[in-house]
Amino acid sequence: MLRTKYDNTMNGWHNKLLRVDLTEQKYSVEPLHERIINEFIGGKGLGIFYLFHELDISTEPLDPSNMLILATGPTQGVGFQAFGRHCWVTRSPLSGIWLDTHVGGFFGTELKKAGYDAVIFTGKAKELTYITIVDDEIHFHSCPELAGTTTLKTERVLKEKHGSKIKVSAIGSAGEKNIPFACVNSDGFRTAGRGGLGSVFGSKNLKAVGILGSHSVKIASPEDVTVINRSLTKIVSESRKEGYPFMSQGTAFLVEVANDRNQLPTRNYQTGAYESYHLISGDKIEEDYTIKRKPCYKCAISCAYVIEERFDWLEHETDLVAVPEYETLGILGSNCGITDIETVVYANYLANAYGVDTITLGSTISLWMELTERELIPEKFKEEGVKFGESKKFIDLIHKIINREGIGEILSKGVREAAEELGEEAIRYAVHVKGLGIPAWDPRGKLGAGVSYATGDIGGSHLRGFPVTNEIPDRSAVEVMDSLIVEQNLKIIKDSLISCHFHWHCDTREEEYSKMLEAVIGRTVTADELIAMADRTWMLIRMFNIRLGLRRKDDKLPPRFMLDPSPPESDKGVTAFVSDDDFEASVSKYYTLRGCNPEDGIPLEEKAANLGLNEEFEIMKKSL
Repeated sequence: MLRTKYDNTMNGWHNKLLRVDLTEQKYSVEPLHERIINEFIGGKGLGIFYLFHELDISTEPLDPSNMLILATGPTQGVGFQAFGRHCWVTRSPLSGIWLDTHVGGFFGTELKKAGYDAVIFTGKAKELTYITIVDDEIHFHSCPELAGTTTLKTERVLKEKHGSKIKVSAIGSAGEKNIPFACVNSDGFRTAGRGGLGSVFGSKNLKAVGILGSHSVKIASPEDVTVINRSLTKIVSESRKEGYPFMSQGTAFLVEVANDRNQLPTRNYQTGAYESYHLISGDKIEEDYTIKRKPCYKCAISCAYVIEERFDWLEHETDLVAVPEYETLGILGSNCGITDIETVVYANYLANAYGVDTITLGSTISLWMELTERELIPEKFKEEGVKFGESKKFIDLIHKIINREGIGEILSKGVREAAEELGEEAIRYAVHVKGLGIPAWDPRGKLGAGVSYATGDIGGSHLRGFPVTNEIPDRSAVEVMDSLIVEQNLKIIKDSLISCHFHWHCDTREEEYSKMLEAVIGRTVTADELIAMADRTWMLIRMFNIRLGLRRKDDKLPPRFMLDPSPPESDKGVTAFVSDDDFEASVSKYYTLRGCNPEDGIPLEEKAANLGLNEEFEIMKKSL
């Protein structure tokens, strides 16, 4: 295990890492490794540092020895706008590679209040267990009675037992059943959604984690934090006064934006424009429901909303019914041909309750729908076919997937594994990268976006950074690779501090983050130093994935984006790249700029040395 000395004078950090052994039901506390603070910022960077150095590379995702890391950064809990997030890191059971997944709310801030910067869970409890962390008191609670309960009920139970102020992250039945795209929910509807984090919880018999704290975080300059905060709040306030729809609808307003850009996934990504988009839009939600803001910790942006109406399908009258985020409206709405907004709201509620990622769930269901319509489903499943837009069968299929009934047994494996089991024709229509379902931004509507998906460290994700352009890919994407790397590094900075992605509404970039960090820790970290930290984090994740066998040959886009122009009814339809050669040239340029061999994507020794990763490079070399 990596160890260093305690330094109780640090600003922005408690300098405490909590290690929890579920097998032995023991815990220990140690200082963070000094390289975390000086070289990796925190959050995502903290996670990869420990995972790279401590996880045996032969460890399978669902092995008890797989590490489950809960990480914060130096700017959590200090009062900055839109810093109420936290980060989970593990090896993904869905893709088999690196996974970091980020979520808002209050849980991460509560960990800092409890006096810790990060927690590493290992081992497997003998029976279903939840853990409470209340300042210095850590307790293991056997809870077989919670088996099969929803994330929502689990949170209610913990609050009843430990007080309403405790913050809870929990899995539902999907995580217990090790469904590889199970997620972890907190604060009623906040979701650590991608890659199967919930399945790793389930493999450890870990039902939930409850945290309650009473500590504060030391800040070098409270005055500067206040000044910066006022500036951020003013920008948000002005946007709200100007009637910016994001400020009244949250991400739901993006349905219309994406549709106009030909990026709204429709009927398993057959096109990027949906003729019925208005029926699942932010305007439709505002028209049909009374919605209420549910901001994360100290956030004026407040992009999350819940619906105040009560529905007859609610498990409990106190359950929060979230307004679906844009990704969910796109993937469980237009991508499945659904035109009834309540069906999407209900599907989102079920996903939250069961604890599954809406993106991979929708990608898998939409594949099944297309196979049904093309009459490509196996004979024995003919009666279980579901066509686009069949709302009742759509909802029934979600239950089947979670309960692994009938065709649900195959579809519960996720889009990649399901397609491989269903045959070659199914693989042709499966939309994923490295097993991770593609989110609701069609790369045929944005120049160079396909490289971000193809090379993404967790697979196809919309939150790894895109090139700064709204041009369609009707010319070479090679020239926007520089922009892609700039935006990727900025996103790594956000995910390491940890700030919300929507800080872009405040025009917050490297220089602003540099000033924020200095206000908290009391020493200057320049924008260039932050970028170098991000570059180092990206490189170490790449080395981790290389050790797992990942190579450039794995950087592929699904056939849909390379072979099928969108929109198909137009003579001006485009694919994600003007040609296969342009895709290959763009990926080569990307790896060259990143300091990797463009032929196989393996990091170069000189680049690793420049980033201070000599030791890590030697470890990686042993796996080649």
